[in-house]
Amino acid sequence: MDGVQLVRIRLSQAYTLTPATPKQTVNGRVVPGSPATTSEKIVLALDAKDASANPGDAVDKFKENIARQAYFKTMLTRPMQSS
Repeated sequence: MDGVQLVRIRLSQAYTLTPATPKQTVNGRVVPGSPATTSEKIVLALDAKDASANPGDAVDKFKENIARQAYFKTMLTRPMQSS
């Protein structure tokens, strides 16, 4: 995009593991346990310089252009569901 220079791309990926809980017996009733789960968090950060005639004018346009890309439309509209 004219007037915007991409300076840095940062990507981080983290996993959160939650261990399984075993079934338990409470007051003679069996309380079912739960399986272990894993959550993934991916963060993409783009640092850019706005070199437009009026600094700051290209920021919203740049964000809109990125949001219109098919990949981001697909990935950002809903959380990923595990199969």
